[in-house]
Amino acid sequence: MRAVPSRDKGRAAVLYQPGAPLVLMLALLTSLAVSSCGYARRLLPVRWSEGFGYIDRRGQVAIRPAFAEASPFSEGRAAFSDGSAWGYIDGSGKAVVPPVFEWAGRFSEGLAPVRAGGRYGYMGLSGDLMVEPRYELADEFREGRAVVRRDGRYGYLDAWGEEAVEPRWLWAGRFSEGLALVVGESDCGYIDSDGAMRLRLPPPSSLPRAEGGNGPPQETAVQQEPPDIEEWQSRLDYHLFSEGLAPFERDGKTGYLDREGREVIEPRFQAGEPFSEGLAAVKRDGRWGYIDREGREVIEPAWQMAGNFSEGLAPVMDRGIWGYIDRGGSVVIRPSFDSAGIFDRGLAAVAIGDAWGYIDRRGGYLWVPTGPLTPFQVSSPPRLPLYLMDAALLACLALLVWGLFHHLLLCRRLRAGEEGQVLDDFMRSYHGSRIMRRIRRGPFALSDHLERLERNGALFLWLTAAFLALLWVPNLAFLALTGRGMINHLFFHRNAFPGDDPLYLSLGSLALLALAAYLLAQRRLVSALLRRLRETPPDDGQPADPAS
Repeated sequence: MRAVPSRDKGRAAVLYQPGAPLVLMLALLTSLAVSSCGYARRLLPVRWSEGFGYIDRRGQVAIRPAFAEASPFSEGRAAFSDGSAWGYIDGSGKAVVPPVFEWAGRFSEGLAPVRAGGRYGYMGLSGDLMVEPRYELADEFREGRAVVRRDGRYGYLDAWGEEAVEPRWLWAGRFSEGLALVVGESDCGYIDSDGAMRLRLPPPSSLPRAEGGNGPPQETAVQQEPPDIEEWQSRLDYHLFSEGLAPFERDGKTGYLDREGREVIEPRFQAGEPFSEGLAAVKRDGRWGYIDREGREVIEPAWQMAGNFSEGLAPVMDRGIWGYIDRGGSVVIRPSFDSAGIFDRGLAAVAIGDAWGYIDRRGGYLWVPTGPLTPFQVSSPPRLPLYLMDAALLACLALLVWGLFHHLLLCRRLRAGEEGQVLDDFMRSYHGSRIMRRIRRGPFALSDHLERLERNGALFLWLTAAFLALLWVPNLAFLALTGRGMINHLFFHRNAFPGDDPLYLSLGSLALLALAAYLLAQRRLVSALLRRLRETPPDDGQPADPAS
C-alpha cells in the first residue's frame, strides 16, 4: 500500500501553522487512517478453485488460497482443513495447531470443540487439549457453559472442562440471558447455569433432535456416526431468551413469555423466532412477518422465510430468492441471492449458486461471489485514471504550497516596511496586464481591486470550509468504515482492490488544507496592503504604477 512520504508529512506540519483548524483536520485524517487499518484486519473466508483463503474488510486478499476448507476467524484463530484433517491458523495464515483432528470448531470464550477418535473434546488458545475427547457431541461455549452429549444424554460443561450440569436431559439448548431450555422424560423448562429449574413449561410438540430432524423428544441409542455437527449446533438456538422474551408453544401455536413465566404474547402463530432489535419473525397463514414486543404486527406476513434483524436490516426470502428489508418493512436490498446472512459490522455474507461473497449495507459488493469454479487472481482497476488523479492532486498541492510561501514572504517584507516593493511583486505575480491597465485609469482603482480580492477571498474560504464539512469529511468517514474512498468505491470497485485510496485521500486532504492556508495568507496580505494604502495615500491622488 502506497503512502505519502514522511518528509511530506513533516513539511505539512509547518505549512498548516497559519491556521489552527488545519492542524485538527490533519489529525482527523491520521486518526481515520489508523482506525481503517485496524478495521481492515478482521479477516473473512473466501473460496476459489484453488481452495479457501481470506480477505480483509477492505476487500483485499490477506491470505492466499491454501486450504481445502476454512472457517471464519474467532478470537484470533480460524479452523482449517488440508483435506484429511483439521487444525488452526493465526491472522498471518501460519498454522499454530497442525491439522491432526477429524473436525475443529470455532473458538469461544477461549475454548474450541474438536473431534478425535470419533469423540469430542476442547482445545485452548495455547494449542493444548484442555478437555480430552470423550463426548458424543460438543458445542461452543456461551455464557460460560457448553452443551455436550454423553451416553445419549445432554448436559453442560463449565469453562474449566468440568461437568457443571450432569448429562441427564433428552435435549438441551444453549444458554442465553442466564437460562437454557432443557427437555427430560417428565419435565421441561429453563434451567440456570447451575442446573436448577427456574421456569417449568409443558413439553413442546416438536423439538430439534441430534438426529437432524424435528419430532417429539425421545431417548435414542448412541449413534455410530454423529450428525452433521454444524446443523446440530444451529438447532441449539431453539427457543432462546432474547431481549427478555422467549418463544414457547401451546396447542401447536407459538407465543412469547418473559423470564418470570408470564405470557406476554399469547400463542397464535404457526412459528416464531427470538426477538432481535425489538422485533421477532413470526409465521402466520404460511408466511413470515414481524411483531413488536407488544405482539403488534409491524411488518405484515409476506415472505417465504425471514431472519433476525441485525444493524437495522433483516434477510427475507421471496420466491426462493433472498434480499433485505429495514425495520419499516421496505426492501432496501432487492432479492437477488440464493442465500443471505445477517449483517455483522457493516457486512453480510451472500451466495449466488455455490459462490459466496460479501455485501455492504447498500447492497454493493465488497467481494464479488467466488466459488469452486473461480480461478484465483488478484484483479485491479485501470491504473491510468488513478495515476492521473494522483498527478493532478500532486500538481495542485505543489502550486498551492509555492503560493502559500510566497504570500508569507510578502507579509514578512510588508512588516519590514517594504510596501512599494511588496505591492509591485504582488501585482506582477498574481495579476495580468488587463488588471494593470485598469489600475492606471484613475485614482483609488487599486484600493477597489484589493477590496474586491478581500471579499472574494472570504467567499472562497467559506466555500472551502463548506466543502470540507459536507463532502470531504464524510469521504474520510467512509474510508474509516469501509477502507475505501467514495470515488474509488463508486468507479473502481473490484475484488482485491490494491489500496490507492490512502494516497489520493492524503493528497486530496493536503491540497484542500493547503488551499485553505493559501486563502488565509492571501486575505491577510491583502488586508495589510489595504491598511497601508489608506494610511499613506499617494501625494498626487494617483496610485503608484506597479509596472514602473
